[in-house]
Amino acid sequence: MTDPRHIDPSPSALWPTRVPIERVSGLTRDEFERRFLSSNDGAGAPVIVTDALARWKAKDWTLDHFRRRFGEARVRAWCRSSRRKPYQPVGYEMPLATYIDYVERGDLSKPPAGATPVSDATELESAMGTLYWYENLARPEFAPLLEEFDNDLYFIDNLQARLAGDWKRAIFYFPFSNIFIGGPGTCVDMHKDYWSSHTVIAEIVGAKHAILFPPGDEAYLHNASGEPVDPRNFDPAEYPEYANCTLYEGTLEGGEMLFMPPNWYHDVLGLEPSLAIGMNFFTVHNIGEYLPNLLSYPLQLYSVLEKHPTLRAQLHDAEGRLLPVAPATNS
Repeated sequence: MTDPRHIDPSPSALWPTRVPIERVSGLTRDEFERRFLSSNDGAGAPVIVTDALARWKAKDWTLDHFRRRFGEARVRAWCRSSRRKPYQPVGYEMPLATYIDYVERGDLSKPPAGATPVSDATELESAMGTLYWYENLARPEFAPLLEEFDNDLYFIDNLQARLAGDWKRAIFYFPFSNIFIGGPGTCVDMHKDYWSSHTVIAEIVGAKHAILFPPGDEAYLHNASGEPVDPRNFDPAEYPEYANCTLYEGTLEGGEMLFMPPNWYHDVLGLEPSLAIGMNFFTVHNIGEYLPNLLSYPLQLYSVLEKHPTLRAQLHDAEGRLLPVAPATNS
C-alpha cells in the first residue's frame, strides 16, 4: 500500500517498475546474507530491519532529550539539495534547542527566528527541501553518544565492530557517519554513498520515505549533463530512460533500520520531525572495494585519526609529535 504521507504521484508508464522494500526481523546472519547481500547477482537488496535497535540505549532518545542535553550547542542546518539550479546551499546557525523547537512547531518555509545566515543565499525554496541538521559524532559534545548505540549489528558481520576499544568507534569520526535531526520535507539529492560501503539509517524518532535504485540502473538515473533525477518530481523529456529502472520504496518508522548494500542510489524524504543515525561500514562482501578507496585518501584518514581524542594519543608522543614506526626486530 502506498503511504499517503509522502510525495508520490500516481504510477504511470513513465515511472519505473516499483517494488516495496521488504520488512524483516529476527534473521540469522546466514539468511540475511543470502537474501540481502548475495541476491540479485551480488548487488543485494535493501531491507528494513524492524528490531535492529532493540538492544540500543539510543532507542529511547527523543527530541526533547537532545534539547535538554545539548540545547546550548550551536549548530548549522542546511538546505543542500541541488534540485534548484544553479545549486546554492542555504544555511543558518542557531542553538540546537532553537532548531528542535523550529522542527517541531515552526513554519518550515521560513528560517527560524533569530537564526544567523551562514550562506550567500538565504531564501528557502520548497524544491530544496527544509532546513536539515546533520553532524559528525567527532564533535566533542556528542562523543558520549557513542556509548549509547552499537555498530555490532546482530544480522550482519560488520568487520569494523570486530576491532578493539576506540578503533571500533573510529568509523564515526569519518564525515559520512552522522546524527540527523530534521522536520517534514528534509532531503538530500539522490546519491550513492562513498567508497562502496554498506549503509544503514537507524530511525529513532519519526518517519522517512526512502526510494532506492540498484547499481545496474545508474545509466538511467542521470540526464545528458550528468545530473541525477529527482525521483519524486522529474521531467520525462530530460530523463527519457528513467522508466527502465527498478524503484524500491518503503517507509522507515521510529525504532527501525534501513539497510542499503553498496552503490545503491537513494533519496530519503523526511515525513515528520525525526532523529536518526547514519552509519557506513564494510563486511567481507565489500572490503575488496572499500579498503582501496579508503587508502586512496591518506590525508582524510589522517585527519579522522587526528580528531579522535584517544586514537590521536596513541599516534603521538607527549609533545604532540607523530610517533615513528617501530623498527622490525628479529626473533
